[in-house]
Amino acid sequence: MFGWIGAVLGYLITKSFYGGLAGYFLGSMFQPKTRTQNDPMSYFGNTQTRYDFPTMMMALTAVVMKSDGKIIRAELDYVKQFFRQQFGNGFTSEHLKILKAFLERPEIPTAQICEMIRTNTSYEVRKVLVHYLYGLGFSDGQLESAERQSIESIARMLGVSDADREQLFYMYGGDPMAHYKILGISAEATDDEIKKAYRKLAVLHHPDKVASEPEAVQKSAKEQFQKIQQAYEQIKKNRGFK
Repeated sequence: MFGWIGAVLGYLITKSFYGGLAGYFLGSMFQPKTRTQNDPMSYFGNTQTRYDFPTMMMALTAVVMKSDGKIIRAELDYVKQFFRQQFGNGFTSEHLKILKAFLERPEIPTAQICEMIRTNTSYEVRKVLVHYLYGLGFSDGQLESAERQSIESIARMLGVSDADREQLFYMYGGDPMAHYKILGISAEATDDEIKKAYRKLAVLHHPDKVASEPEAVQKSAKEQFQKIQQAYEQIKKNRGFK
């Protein structure tokens, strides 16, 4: 069906979240795989299945969910809703079983997983994945400090720049001055500087740049683009310029 994050980010899924996250999504994200063991990492020694994006994405989901020491219903609902909205009937109970298995693991090889994703996906796909993870963190209305640190660490290991990561964070309202930070400027910027920053981001993040990516990546890119537009429109409204 799907061939990530992607989105999650895309979530934003297979061999090439978010090529990329969703491009590879299409082939393997929603093709349930039979596990002969309870540990989803147990088959990593098999080079033919070493890069399995659905498993990787569920692993990073579990890392964020476990980071604050509690698993809450809102997070599980977010994961299910995200994948069902993005992928419909392709999302099955098999994927939740994979997530459950990672949640029960005492340790998850996060660095190894991020390196595999970084090697096999495009930058835009990895941004979709980080976008998905922030959505997960904010799913209960508040991003805990431990969750934020976990996502920031994952983003760095995925090779997502601090500037892009912060932009994704502020898209979820992580700061009273979020509109300015989404545009990468300060509240002291002039009107002309705001317009220039918006035009630059509008070109850089236009959905047409990922038109060749699978649908999940395109949807996430469109959402990011809309939030940039919304931030700009809100600043214009607040300042009263056109």
